[in-house]
Amino acid sequence: MNTHITTTCPRCGTVVLRPEDLRLIRGPVKDEAWYCWDCSGCGHLVRKEAADGVWQALTRVGVPSWQVPAEVIERCRDRDLDDRRPVGTDDVLDAILFLRSRSFLAPLAAG
Repeated sequence: MNTHITTTCPRCGTVVLRPEDLRLIRGPVKDEAWYCWDCSGCGHLVRKEAADGVWQALTRVGVPSWQVPAEVIERCRDRDLDDRRPVGTDDVLDAILFLRSRSFLAPLAAG
């Protein structure tokens, strides 16, 4: 199957892509979906909203799709602040470092 998808880049105008050039993403919020690609003309990442009809058409022609987990928009309570803030990159890196250390296993094993 030799499918081509025609869309527009805000910088380059009309572009023709293959299904494997695109990424189709559905967010954790209802009816939130988009597709994106790296434009070969200008090198920028282009992102466009994908209504249900667009989602279905792109899925049918074999564009790979991903579901964004709800944890991405999960909010946490900061002990020092009264407001809520999203989980940030530093929070994720701290969690990875914590899980890589073996020190957290001792208290769990001790009960």
